Amino acid sequence: RSQVPREYSMTEIIPFPACAFEASIIQCIPTRVVDGIGHPNFHLAGSGDIQIHICLNPFKGGGVLQLVCFLSRRVNLFQQVTAADRKIYTLAVDSEGQGETVEFKWAGLPDSLMSEAQVNFLRGDRSLERGNAGSVFRRRATALGDIVHSKPVIVGAPSPSVQGIGYANFHATHKNRRSVVYVGANDGMLHAFDAITGVELFAYVPSALHPALAQLSAPGYVHRPYVDGSPGVGEALVRGKWRTVLTSGMGMGARGVFALDVTVPSNFGGALWEFTERDDAAIGHVTHAPAIAKIKIGIEDGEPQFANFVVVASGMNNDDAARGALFLLSLDKAPSEKWKRGVNYYKLV
Repeated sequence: RSQVPREYSMTEIIPFPACAFEASIIQCIPTRVVDGIGHPNFHLAGSGDIQIHICLNPFKGGGVLQLVCFLSRRVNLFQQVTAADRKIYTLAVDSEGQGETVEFKWAGLPDSLMSEAQVNFLRGDRSLERGNAGSVFRRRATALGDIVHSKPVIVGAPSPSVQGIGYANFHATHKNRRSVVYVGANDGMLHAFDAITGVELFAYVPSALHPALAQLSAPGYVHRPYVDGSPGVGEALVRGKWRTVLTSGMGMGARGVFALDVTVPSNFGGALWEFTERDDAAIGHVTHAPAIAKIKIGIEDGEPQFANFVVVASGMNNDDAARGALFLLSLDKAPSEKWKRGVNYYKLV
């Protein structure tokens, strides 16, 4: 059976005999490396949303390269969801630094953040874009922002290698979980797409980006990063319950990282927390994917005690007076708690 390179995992694949198109190759794409494997391939530009691809299949055993041909059809990622019905969430943070996951709708956001029309624009409403009657916002090619430095991660069943009390039951419950593609975009959101249909399941807007969101609708908008970091995912014991946790920086969009409960993609578990420059000036712009780790924190009654942390190195352009550091951010911290060094986060410099 022919295999398709993972770089095309977001497309609908329709196999065709390779020989039917051999005489029509019009563009050669240089070899690209995906997951450590070179994919020399040819691309036949198609019309509209249909494209034809011919590539050499490096998965064929015995060192034999097999010619594979397939069509890809671009999928409308919001095809089954209206702007008003999209499941978009954010973290509402009060003056005390306490946070609560809320829907990203105007009624639940601070009045000073942006207008209701601007919120609807970010949700995908295009009725007020230039070219329409009464237009006040810039014209977009699509409601989905560009994806530049964020590397998508595909998450299916929980890892079978994790050990701990209650984990076997957790794994059994979620072993048939749908596969989801998570990726950050420069529309201010971390998106979750069904890996089979391509339809968006939910999106998350980090509160650290709130001050810059109004720029996205401006007619004179100048491109800038938003959620431009890469996500990392793993299983962890969070406040006594097993969860699948996604954590990501925002690249050059904002200084900091966030953690989300993505155990059940069809029913978003909410933001666990955000950790930004307001909490520690050394965090900087994090572009790489943070890790999730179980770390020994002490011994009690002769037994080792463990806790789960997001482990992340400080990123670029942190505060001039701050040194680079390795952060251990507790996954047991509740959204309503303040960050306290030595209590729910640790900093190694």
